[in-house]
Amino acid sequence: MRTTNPSGRVATLDEIAAAVLYLASPDAAFTVGTDLVVDGGAAA
Repeated sequence: MRTTNPSGRVATLDEIAAAVLYLASPDAAFTVGTDLVVDGGAAA
């Protein structure tokens, strides 16, 4: 994983939780029909 991920590390639990909390929050009210990719840049 570390060799294919541009950030050179695995995400922390807090980083994944922040994405989940965003999607569950009112701030994401107009976030529809898209993928929120949290992969450290691997898909870039």
